[in-house]
Amino acid sequence: MFTGGFRKITPINGFSPEVSDARQNDYAWAVDELGEYLYVGTGRNIPNLAFEGLGLPIPKAFLPNDDYRAEIWRIRKDGTSDWEFDFKTAETSFGFRFMIQYPRGAADAKLYTAATSPDGSLAVIYKRTKETSWVAFAGLEGGTSRSMEEHLGRLYVATVPLTSTDEIPRLFLLNESESGFDRISLPPEITGEITSMISFNGRLYLGLSKQGGFDVWRTVGSDPSSGWQLVVDQGAGDAINVVAFDMTIYDEAIYLGTGMIPFLPLLNGSTVITKGFDIIRIEPDDSWRVIVGGIAKEATDPVTGRRNLALYPSGFGNPFNAYCWQIQSYDGMIYAGSFDWTVVIPPAIQSLLEALFGGQETPLLLEPGMMEDMVLSFLKAKELISNPFFGFDLWKSNNAKVWTPITFNGLGNPKNYGVRNLFPSVDGSLYLGTANPFQGCEVWIKEEEDGLEPEVEAEPEVQREPDLRKVMNGFVRSLSNLENHFQRKTKRKY
Repeated sequence: MFTGGFRKITPINGFSPEVSDARQNDYAWAVDELGEYLYVGTGRNIPNLAFEGLGLPIPKAFLPNDDYRAEIWRIRKDGTSDWEFDFKTAETSFGFRFMIQYPRGAADAKLYTAATSPDGSLAVIYKRTKETSWVAFAGLEGGTSRSMEEHLGRLYVATVPLTSTDEIPRLFLLNESESGFDRISLPPEITGEITSMISFNGRLYLGLSKQGGFDVWRTVGSDPSSGWQLVVDQGAGDAINVVAFDMTIYDEAIYLGTGMIPFLPLLNGSTVITKGFDIIRIEPDDSWRVIVGGIAKEATDPVTGRRNLALYPSGFGNPFNAYCWQIQSYDGMIYAGSFDWTVVIPPAIQSLLEALFGGQETPLLLEPGMMEDMVLSFLKAKELISNPFFGFDLWKSNNAKVWTPITFNGLGNPKNYGVRNLFPSVDGSLYLGTANPFQGCEVWIKEEEDGLEPEVEAEPEVQREPDLRKVMNGFVRSLSNLENHFQRKTKRKY
């Protein structure tokens, strides 16, 4: 099995020797290091929240027990220990969604991470030192955190709701005594939820997710008191790019991975079921261009620039690569990892059928003929795509122009539907954490050359096998019919 130089370091998916518990550790949601250890905070039963939010039965493939108390596991980075259980919250917390060492590299550095209060209203910040275990440190309005960033020696934390959306930006700053957080007031023109942050060129950049397309804002000067400048708006020319998932610095620029939410209604009332992610390059002078991305599906008119047609189509040609969930520079390369939701379709159809034929009211309002067409199209596609194309994609480049695929199938496990973390360690290793709601998450380490041919500067061509492409086109057409049906039948809000 080709793994591109990555080696799996979790003998048991989900860490725990108790299978029912391990399966619930389905997302490697938070990863960082402290001292000799790598720490991984888990998300618990995360897809269940989405199905519950849609009013659909939770598929049996996802439902072991019902324990939403998040866990943290750790392992010595030198490989001399097995995974150790480190911490579990006493109450429902859903997951540790982000983790950061602060101040990074300092002798007295601590780890900070965010869980969720039982009622979902607060992001509960925990911290630990090398000597002491995790303690609840602060409760911040918002529910959870997707992003924490050290900027010019200060720690910034952004919070967002756990499952819903309110498009309110919430930004907090750890005070100088490190005794608590102060909320930063943002101007009213900054809207959306802060889902990513990065410190670059002496400025703090915010990625804001919102209907109509994500925005990127940065500080005018070194800190928020200097004011804010809009850098990218309206999803870089495509309203379906609602989420600014992740940012990294490479080749003296910011690279941002976007995403869309499958089945999310747009501002104009239409519903788009799926679209591949885009990758955007942001220059120090605030200009931007699309590096991965095709013709806009829902074109917008950004005031910050004009959308270009990249060499690669959105999602590197796979419409089910809905997220560029992680983008990371490492050892002179840049890596992009996806969330490919193809493997979710069988249990999703099962859940939908249970709802439809069990008399349960569903928000989808599907006509029987359309449902039959969609199921039959999928069953034809499943034979061809189950092995080669279920599971996340991972791509790499040594120039951010020409990209090479490392895997199309979750590093050989099609149940790994997402690259949830890419973490470069101070010891020179790159760790990859997966999202796998069927078996429990995995952690991999890159230690070897991947054996791929070096990139050359030539116009790329991303192709599927002809039979597969034909069948997938039929399935995508059925999804397009479903989108049109949604536009006639539903008027839901974001």
